[in-house]
Amino acid sequence: SLHAGLHETKRALSDDETLRVALDVARALEYLHSKSIVHRDLKSHNVLLNARGAKVADFGIARAFEQTLLSSGANATKETTAGVAGTPAYMPPELFQGESSTVTTKCDVFSFAILLWEMLACEIPWHWCANHMQIIFAVAIQSQRLPLEREAFRRDDAATRAMIDEIIVPSWQTEPDARPDF
Repeated sequence: SLHAGLHETKRALSDDETLRVALDVARALEYLHSKSIVHRDLKSHNVLLNARGAKVADFGIARAFEQTLLSSGANATKETTAGVAGTPAYMPPELFQGESSTVTTKCDVFSFAILLWEMLACEIPWHWCANHMQIIFAVAIQSQRLPLEREAFRRDDAATRAMIDEIIVPSWQTEPDARPDF
């Protein structure tokens, strides 16, 4: 997995590898979204690498978009309540509200921004937080995001800054409608 490569073997990706993985993941999610599927748990553990590129895996909590939107409110069941599923370090603020009506393709866009930050920083997102509740408080209540200072990244170059300014920052906006599509 991407997680094992970055954090267990401590192997930073080259610029070309980072771009290839990011493009492969973005294309996979663009395809899923075109089929009205929201992954809901995009993270480095669920990105598998091989010699030909990256593959998005683990669709255990993925849902058809139409079904997700219809499963909100009093009719929601434990099986279909979308807002409680996912990995807090990668989840957008709207999912912490616990309402399935907040699950849209924009959730995956937010998670993609966190994943890209992780690849550029070679750090586990929010690793300095003691538990998931601290992450939830920081993201959902305080509207905090991961650090973007130059020292947070393994490289300080124009390509890194462009990915931060043109992809990460727009993709982790608090308002889902402000986030771009894949």
